[in-house]
Amino acid sequence: YLWVDDELMMFGGVDANGHFTEVERGALGTKAATHAADAEVRQLKAYFYYFSVKPGSTLFYEVARRTAELYNALDLDLFYLDAIDGTFILDGEDYVWYHAMDFVREMFKHLKSDPVFDCCYNPQYTGTWYVRSRYGAVDRARIGYEEQIDAHVQYNNTTARRMGVTPELGWFDLYPAAPQADFYWQTMPVHEEHIAYLYGKLMATDATPAFLESLWIRRDLPVMEKYAALLRHYEDWRSEHKLSAAARRYLAGDRAQSWLDGEDLRKASFTRYRFEHLGDTCQVANAFSPQRPMLRIENLFTAADYDTPEGIVLADFDEREPAGERRIVFPKPVDARGLRGIGVWAKGDNGGGLLCLRLRNLTASSRRHGDHFIRNDFTGWRYFALYENQNAEPLDWPRVDINYRIYEDLQEFYGHYASFLDYATLEALDVLYRGGGTMYLKAVKLLPQRAPELVRPTLAIGDQQVIFDTSLAAGRMLTFSPEGEAQVIDTQGIVYDHPRIIGTVPQIDQGISAMTLTAEGHLPCRTLVKLGLLGESLSEA
Repeated sequence: YLWVDDELMMFGGVDANGHFTEVERGALGTKAATHAADAEVRQLKAYFYYFSVKPGSTLFYEVARRTAELYNALDLDLFYLDAIDGTFILDGEDYVWYHAMDFVREMFKHLKSDPVFDCCYNPQYTGTWYVRSRYGAVDRARIGYEEQIDAHVQYNNTTARRMGVTPELGWFDLYPAAPQADFYWQTMPVHEEHIAYLYGKLMATDATPAFLESLWIRRDLPVMEKYAALLRHYEDWRSEHKLSAAARRYLAGDRAQSWLDGEDLRKASFTRYRFEHLGDTCQVANAFSPQRPMLRIENLFTAADYDTPEGIVLADFDEREPAGERRIVFPKPVDARGLRGIGVWAKGDNGGGLLCLRLRNLTASSRRHGDHFIRNDFTGWRYFALYENQNAEPLDWPRVDINYRIYEDLQEFYGHYASFLDYATLEALDVLYRGGGTMYLKAVKLLPQRAPELVRPTLAIGDQQVIFDTSLAAGRMLTFSPEGEAQVIDTQGIVYDHPRIIGTVPQIDQGISAMTLTAEGHLPCRTLVKLGLLGESLSEA
């Protein structure tokens, strides 16, 4: 902000050259006016929409003191300073440590009792170490939950546990704060296995959880009632049981899954199988004993036809040249609002590699991107109608970890797991490839979305087959338990059907089995099939 006489002028938007692109005269209720040439011009800084005070000023210390008085008056026992590293706005990154420590010291001078204390983004400034009782707060994910938790555990191992401070895993959002239309697009729903994964890591690393406010803001949703019961079950079990060293080592490992089966904590495998085309076959691996799985079929949105008139060409390719790796920066930002789908023809040689089409915002404060993957497990040309972001989905793709020294270091991490890609200003397309084989591409198009119904989904594993006599709208899922209960629900947990089952859910033998998903009708559908399998007990490992 510029402060001239009685007017505030707010500047915003920064281009690639560091120039402001927006200005609002008469901001915050002031009036735009003509000013004399010799009028005094002052600057105000704001962070998270609040004006910042001058460091070391009387007001600076008053804010710290009044923060302590609030804690005292409410008789609280936990204190969390959100975005304390935002003090870089006061005097730059070189002095952020000094002003943060100054504020914390002043606040603690006026506290009447010792709080459980943590700070946002975990700047471990030397002078605040003695007051820290928690360390590890990282902003919530909207996608790639298990990969993000693993990255968080690794970060805690190099920070909190190394310094002898209780590690924190969170913030975890049980119902991510996003418009409902963003679910199955840039936000994926949280499922029971994600909560189980979180608690496995909590128990393995003696960490404490931190949940965001959806726990009570969304408490009336059926799915939240289920999650609340699951949290109570895990918390009760954790308070009454002690894991062996072997169980802790297992649970602490990357991608080590578990499930609390009644009172028995067991190894588990929850594996996602993606069907970009109905009738495809994939290989199911079962490292445990033969069993009927926990099953979830999720009907995804898809893209309209490749030649639909509303589509636009985002990037063109010479189909005779290998796709390779490249960044295509658009001459000007592309406004893709209303075009959530991606259509592309790809040619594979069954080489086993993985191609990523990564849409990017380059100049946003968070370097946001959306990944869309095509696996080279086919031969010849094949059409792919893509839709939802798949950030952190393939387990054989390099994980994005936390590399935190100053706030700017976090942007790639948050842009991968937490931030919405701005479709109004798409600025680049990255083409990335990992693994064997070669792929070729035709033009990548942005297309309107399509929401096909999945009618009477039929799942075949080996020579066994089951038909679910129901219809799934896009964005809904069918769940089935080994005990035989099937239901159609949405992300809020609302139940739409208890379908009739024709046949029995196949038993999955130990080893490798072939799985195929088909359905009735002719509209192309895309689906995710999640299989949950249980292994040996960890309770007495």
